[in-house]
Amino acid sequence: MIECLVGVCFLGFYFNKLQYHRFAISFIFITVSLAIFYFDSYSGILSGTYLYHFPLILAIAFIFDMREDKRLMLFHILLIIAFLSINVITHAELFRVLFNR
Repeated sequence: MIECLVGVCFLGFYFNKLQYHRFAISFIFITVSLAIFYFDSYSGILSGTYLYHFPLILAIAFIFDMREDKRLMLFHILLIIAFLSINVITHAELFRVLFNR
């Protein structure tokens, strides 16, 4: 699993090298959000991994320009809120239920 995440992050850096800066930043943010969501869902609410979503929101606020990237910022913040909501609704056991049949 970790190898896949590292590979995907390098793919984001490759997009950045190709001058697709906004796409690369969004790609890395989505990858990190999915990783935090997975580990939060798999390890449960008591592990506290949900706290990693909040620095991610701050990073979105610092990296994107509010005047130019409002929609992109809103997309990323709503994605994080959706992931947090799914974890709350499923009691942070989504992947345990799916993979332990």
